[in-house]
Amino acid sequence: MSEVVEVTVSARGHRLNRRALPVLVAGGIAAVVGADELAVHYHSPHRIAIRLVGMAAFSFGLLLFQRAETVPVRATKDALEVGSRRYRRSEIDSASLVTVGDKTVLRFLGPGVDLEVDEATGKKLLLVLGLDAGHRVAKYAVPGRLAAVHPLLSNAQSYSAITLAWMIPVMASWKTFGLISQNVAWALIAAGAVFMAALLAPSSLEVGADGFFVRWLGTKRFVAYAEVVEVTEATQFGMASLTFALRDGRSFRVVSGKTQGDPVLARLREAMKVETAQGPENHALLLERGSMSARAWLDHLRAIGDGAAATLRVADVDVEALWRVVDDPKAKTSSRIAAAVALSGRGGEGVAERLRAATEASTAPSLRVAIEATTKGDDARLLEALEEEIATEEAKAR
Repeated sequence: MSEVVEVTVSARGHRLNRRALPVLVAGGIAAVVGADELAVHYHSPHRIAIRLVGMAAFSFGLLLFQRAETVPVRATKDALEVGSRRYRRSEIDSASLVTVGDKTVLRFLGPGVDLEVDEATGKKLLLVLGLDAGHRVAKYAVPGRLAAVHPLLSNAQSYSAITLAWMIPVMASWKTFGLISQNVAWALIAAGAVFMAALLAPSSLEVGADGFFVRWLGTKRFVAYAEVVEVTEATQFGMASLTFALRDGRSFRVVSGKTQGDPVLARLREAMKVETAQGPENHALLLERGSMSARAWLDHLRAIGDGAAATLRVADVDVEALWRVVDDPKAKTSSRIAAAVALSGRGGEGVAERLRAATEASTAPSLRVAIEATTKGDDARLLEALEEEIATEEAKAR
């Protein structure tokens, strides 16, 4: 694959400078307020008309600012250039191929840029930038976990209806009928405010090649694709969602705020299709912990890396076979950690850098911590990660 891709496509959003947006908004408000004051000063009876004209002009300016136009696009491993704008790779939160109507769009979150491309070109751009599901974790803000209970709990209209349905009876019971005291009324209002805050709190979703990681109000959950047995897609009340049926009989639902052109669900679908050319093969048996303690397992894995295990159970482990285990998103997290530790024992130029690169596409917390500790030689933290993974696997086995 070439390290540079150059195409000419229709783009939207590349002219919108996020740093200039607050200035633009403030300028629009000032223009509307200024027009209103001008009308008052000259005793004009048309203040509302002047306001509307000012707001319409501001909205039209925004549309022009974001209009689609044909521009040259250049992508490298470090940056994306769209027309005269240049976005560093680090500025891009995620990128996904989505369908909008009858068009295929490559949507970049962060810069807020949409490129109309064919599927093949879109995949080339993603691959060169290293933003495809196999190489980079994508981060999104999605409706909170309460939205997974019912889609009605995930949109503004529902929030307004819930607020009214809660406040009207409380206020009527207090002010009109005197059924509750002021203190009780305020307690109920406070409870409603807490519930609304929970509804409004978004979830942080990280989508990797091996699974997805969700944070919400202090709670955390990692779901490995290897645990998924079935995926069901649904659209209710204008909200799209994916429900993941897991091997342990439970399910996990991810709700998105869009039904068309949604990058979140598109990325999840893409990530679940990611497969490596070869799996863990028979070396997985040598990497297994068995009944060993975390300390004994660590020593065993380092012996594999040093080649000392060659005479114990099998022939010396092939380095590329270990790399296939590390890079395989469908392998067990414990096997990937074990392979990473064994490889770190081999040393060699570029091993630490390649191990760190493997974590860029992973959302498994224990894998990320273990590899970071391995590359830094932090045995205490590595042992903690191994013990955490052991506890996780034992809990799943129960």
